[in-house]
Amino acid sequence: MKKISLVLLTFLLMLVTACEMPQTQTKTKLVAPQISLRENVIKWNPIEHATSYEIYVNDEMIGETTIREIDLSTLDYGTNLIYIIATSTDPLYTNSLKSNVISYVKEQMPLDAPIISINDRVISWDKVANASSYHIYMNDEYKTLVDSLTYEIPENTESGSTFKVIAISNVADYKNSDYSNSVTYYVQEEGPKEYHIFMINDTHGAFTSEENQGVENVAGLLETLEKNNEYIKVANGDMFQGSYVSNVLYGLPILDALNAMDFDAFVIGNHEFDWGLDKIAVYNDGDLSNGEAEFPFLGANIIEKATGKIPSWMEPYTVVNKAGTKVGIIGVIGDTFESSILAENVAAYDFIYPLELIKQYASELRNTHNCDSVIVSMHAQDYDLIYDLTRLTGDSLIDAVLCAHTHQRTLDTYVRSDGATIYSIQNRSNNIMAATLSLSLDANNKLVNTEANHYYINNYSKSASMKDVVDRYASYINDSTRVLGSVSYSINKSTLGNYIVTAMKEEYSADVSIMNTGGVRSTINAGEITVAEVYEVLPFNNEVITTYMTGRQLKSLYNENSSYLYFNSDFNASSLDNNKEYKVAVIDYVYTGAYYDEFDDTIPYYTNVLARDLLLEYIDNLY
Repeated sequence: MKKISLVLLTFLLMLVTACEMPQTQTKTKLVAPQISLRENVIKWNPIEHATSYEIYVNDEMIGETTIREIDLSTLDYGTNLIYIIATSTDPLYTNSLKSNVISYVKEQMPLDAPIISINDRVISWDKVANASSYHIYMNDEYKTLVDSLTYEIPENTESGSTFKVIAISNVADYKNSDYSNSVTYYVQEEGPKEYHIFMINDTHGAFTSEENQGVENVAGLLETLEKNNEYIKVANGDMFQGSYVSNVLYGLPILDALNAMDFDAFVIGNHEFDWGLDKIAVYNDGDLSNGEAEFPFLGANIIEKATGKIPSWMEPYTVVNKAGTKVGIIGVIGDTFESSILAENVAAYDFIYPLELIKQYASELRNTHNCDSVIVSMHAQDYDLIYDLTRLTGDSLIDAVLCAHTHQRTLDTYVRSDGATIYSIQNRSNNIMAATLSLSLDANNKLVNTEANHYYINNYSKSASMKDVVDRYASYINDSTRVLGSVSYSINKSTLGNYIVTAMKEEYSADVSIMNTGGVRSTINAGEITVAEVYEVLPFNNEVITTYMTGRQLKSLYNENSSYLYFNSDFNASSLDNNKEYKVAVIDYVYTGAYYDEFDDTIPYYTNVLARDLLLEYIDNLY
């Protein structure tokens, strides 16, 4: 009995103890939020049982919210890593894990860089929005701080010093600007200023030759001239295309030579289109491995049809500082020259009449860039345009015109609207000549005098400094001197034209073969015939096309254009059957040319063979 009572008492004690002990409860973790960023605000969907949300930036809690969104505009500048943790006051729930992390970069907006100009000893610029002051830099070293929009250069400043300006802001949302453009200070001498221009045009790839008209002789002439004066050097178009060495390398040897001679500007000519402009554009793409021009390419009136602007790698003008005189050079091409270019190579461009552009840019150069003088370098000899330029007035006055394209030695004078006499000048082609102009300006930058000269380049010794450039291309020069045969008489253009159409007719078993007379650019002298000479005869990369034409079409083509075309020697228009089809071999320039409508309804078959290659083989076999 006592034993039963003891067991019962033990059970009762255990029951009481169990009732008095607290019960252990399992808490549930809240679901982690998923946050998203839109503009400057982070938002998230509600989390069930959450009463608030902790905000963490870069692993530090910066606050707590109940409204499920955060405006980030008050955060510090830089990269901010943001996440959210849901919290609850309900004892049955614990805080969530981290939400996803969002990286928010808060950037200060850079101020616009000032655009500065210099007049005498005063540098000036327009106010930059949100700028409070400006740092002045001289020769890339910090000089001083100003809160005005001008800076007066101290009187003892060395001539040739360069200046830049940075806009400074005390507004938190903005950071300092990049450097402005650079301007150069020259000590102005009393009395008139004089500057000198050196110009070559239509070089057509004349890199080196037995006639001593290569780039070594051009450099030799320049060295002679620059013993007395510093020259602004302009290459006025059609510089690359024409010789074996330049053609096979798409103008790279000429580019290297112009760089070595420190040319200041290159005006795009019609023959820069011969290989497609993309072959020239690579010389201004920042890639040094494929060659890079150390001068700007100018083409103010070359307009892309797709954009209505000039190509991005060209400039309408350039500004050159020489001996304290700031000169603006506007470059244009003849507005009618599309027809002298293979149609497919110029289809994407318009050449517009440049008078209004020149008027606009001349004023811009004088007023915005503080140029003392403005000249026009045109790849053309457009007398109507030159006359129109002489009628310009005020800030649009033009002080000289450099010409090209016709391969003629020209020197003409015109009376400008203000009574001053201005010159236009052109050289013969293929480095036969170079020209200089020396212009004098009075203290108000009015043109008071011009002197002009032509120089025969083969009268000057080769420059030793250019030898290294020429030697880089020795293997190509050797290839160009390969002998194909020899003749005891010179071969004229007409005979060479007949050789070409004969070679085309034989190669493609054509009934008729055709090419344009203007495509034959040179004769061959008595003696050995080299590869280089054949390239000078046919410098253009004209592909042969075959097609079929009716007798009626061929008669029309012959009757309208026989003065401008070579036909095979046995061609007889009167013997053609109007309704019969004849196989025709023709170069692409003629086939796609605007003057030859008879090809419009025919189907072209592209051979991918150049007429020049056929002529090389023909002459090699003939001689």
